[in-house]
Amino acid sequence: MNNKTTAQRVSFILGLSLLIILGCLAGSFFVDIEKVEYFQIISGILLLFIIVIYLFGGYYYIEIVVERGHFLSFRHYRLFPFGRKFKVFQIEQKKFEKFEVSSYFFGIFSFLFLYEKSKKGIARYPGIGLSAIPKAQHKYIIAYIDKFLNTN
Repeated sequence: MNNKTTAQRVSFILGLSLLIILGCLAGSFFVDIEKVEYFQIISGILLLFIIVIYLFGGYYYIEIVVERGHFLSFRHYRLFPFGRKFKVFQIEQKKFEKFEVSSYFFGIFSFLFLYEKSKKGIARYPGIGLSAIPKAQHKYIIAYIDKFLNTN
């Protein structure tokens, strides 16, 4: 189970929007128009806003796979093109305690949190962003993980 096509679309939209804004911002330095500095300020703010949203908003490529019959692997990375780190969380079925999907900022951003039993208690993994996955598909992810948790 993965969000490859959605992740590609989100990455394309991010790249295109950044190129357009950067192009407009760079072009504004070569145009001699009154009040161009307002356009530059607005473009700069919009550029920073888009970068912050995509960097911290939970836009991830995610792949969930059952391995060797009793391990659930979560392979993921941020869709932001700079500083990508491919990560894998692998949890054994008997140690998998629970999971939860949390939404933030009026439900626009959502993260999957995984909990695993350890010797020191219950450990929570860092959140995996689900914002690049349509809300309608969240129920399929929840059902997939629930099925794994409840399989003996």
